[in-house]
Amino acid sequence: MAAEAVFFLITMFTAIVVRQRLATAEKMPMMKSCLEKGPCGEGRICHPSSLKLLVLIAMAGSFILPFLIIPTTVHPFMGWGVLLLGSGSLLTVIINVFQFPILPIMTPWLLSVGALLVLGSPLYSNGIVRALSIAGYIAFASPFAWCAVKAVIARVDQSAEREPLMAWTAVRTDPPSETLMKLC
Repeated sequence: MAAEAVFFLITMFTAIVVRQRLATAEKMPMMKSCLEKGPCGEGRICHPSSLKLLVLIAMAGSFILPFLIIPTTVHPFMGWGVLLLGSGSLLTVIINVFQFPILPIMTPWLLSVGALLVLGSPLYSNGIVRALSIAGYIAFASPFAWCAVKAVIARVDQSAEREPLMAWTAVRTDPPSETLMKLC
């Protein structure tokens, strides 16, 4: 019980600190740390594909980390609640750091809540019916998860294309029209 409370407090504190830093940095997203060094893409530190991988690993880690920390001897309802609370708070950190829309990031969380409800329903007569119900739910939920992943990847592509140009024009002292004409 104490470990879950400490985990919850650490994740909430991290979310508050990240939110505060973003608010003081004029809503500067994480993409600014991976900007191009010069015009037209020379010396790029991070590529959009590495940012996609980073975001997907962070989303998967937000589910795996609470699962590994919560002990297996906890009552299922309390364990599910702490697991969902921990993964939800880590997903909130991802939303705030990368400035993503809420629904595509929270879709896997909502689908896992639905899977837990299907799994925990007392209406099944035996294990085969329960397994078929879970398989049906997975078949129902997979298009939603796929659309969420596509939306997140599209957002990373959009941010990777837009942010370096905006940062490059913000650093330059020339008027924006001259700066855009000089680029590429």
